[in-house]
Amino acid sequence: HIPGMMRYTDQPEISALADKVWYSTGQILVEFAKLERVPAAAINRYITVTGEDVLHRQLQSGKPAILLTGHIGNWEYTVGGLAMKGYPVSAVAQDLENPKVDAIIKRIRRHTGMKVIPRQAGVSETIKHLQQGQLVFVLHDQALSSSGAVTVNFYDKNGKAFDHRFIESEANKVNISLRTGCFCNPGAGEVA
Repeated sequence: HIPGMMRYTDQPEISALADKVWYSTGQILVEFAKLERVPAAAINRYITVTGEDVLHRQLQSGKPAILLTGHIGNWEYTVGGLAMKGYPVSAVAQDLENPKVDAIIKRIRRHTGMKVIPRQAGVSETIKHLQQGQLVFVLHDQALSSSGAVTVNFYDKNGKAFDHRFIESEANKVNISLRTGCFCNPGAGEVA
């Protein structure tokens, strides 16, 4: 898929990039597997949080927060590491098709203290976690549009995207303000 995605045409360059991708993927898998053996007291040796004061202020405000993160690098260390540092964190994630691999990943996430909101659970479960004071991470592994806008969609238990009007209505019921500093129409692009 590299030639189509990156417009590479030189086969040695494509092969070199593919090798780097597989090497990086291997590192991430090993790091994630080792996370289960890291005691919470030692997590600071493995992660550094830049802007931690922002998280403290958000939690002290008593207002819910959704944190958008890319599905890049080892995001498990970000979310799991924050949980191990004592932050109340949840992440929206999809169950894997392979039940054995899914069970291993869930076991490691439980070790960190990270709570997981199954993507199939939809917006109502996410709102429950926000009401409980959780910092909710939403992974966004889609490419940014040419305008730089980030699209975040919420799904029902069947994986169908919610209409933006429902998202706005549900958010308003629990005093969640959807703001991005720009024209925003949550979910409209997915359902329209």
